[in-house]
Amino acid sequence: MCTLHGRSIPVAKWVKLANKDLTVIVNAWDWDSLWIWLWHFSHSFRRNLDITLLIDNNWIYWLTKWQTSPTAKKWTFSSSTPFWSIETPVNWLALATLMWATFVARWFTWDQKWLTAIIEEAIKHKWTAVIDILQPCVTFNKVETYEYYFEKVEDIWENLEKNNILNNWKKIIWSREDALKILTTQQEKIPVWIFYREEIPTYEDQCFQMDNESLVKQNIENIDVENIMKKFS
Repeated sequence: MCTLHGRSIPVAKWVKLANKDLTVIVNAWDWDSLWIWLWHFSHSFRRNLDITLLIDNNWIYWLTKWQTSPTAKKWTFSSSTPFWSIETPVNWLALATLMWATFVARWFTWDQKWLTAIIEEAIKHKWTAVIDILQPCVTFNKVETYEYYFEKVEDIWENLEKNNILNNWKKIIWSREDALKILTTQQEKIPVWIFYREEIPTYEDQCFQMDNESLVKQNIENIDVENIMKKFS
């Protein structure tokens, strides 16, 4: 479903509430997800529906041709900041963690094998999951290139056997405080992997209206909304 620009999370939320049996995945970018719908983004975690958010992070607005995005580093030169950006970038993974996200991860598009594995884990995670997907824009971003990421990206689990990690997630999960420390500490390298994972009740699991089956499968023939429509009309 192609939604209004910057409004994909509200649509995904109502799709999931209407039919909790669906697997709901949101694919968005740093410029719309972290600017236009930043509050949709942050509040989605405390609501905690079973949806997966995949955020393609180019560090610029590529669709409208090379403007500074919310994730762009300070002193970024672009068509919208010809005298360099002086704004601090949004630390949105830390924000997601603070807002009670239950699955927080980051990976690089070049390593498709492990990006695929992390996306699969995020989808299987029954709670709101988010992945920061570092994705070079080869047309407009001449700074954060593939070569840049090859040098800067650091797999924090690179000295461990990844297959064992994938089979034993619960044994390597940090606390929320540890995840925040990693995500907020200034460092030369860009850490990637799964920073935090937790299992708590989902929004839809706590709605008694969906105890038996999804809303779209329920019989509404005997539901009369006339009185409530009169009250608010």
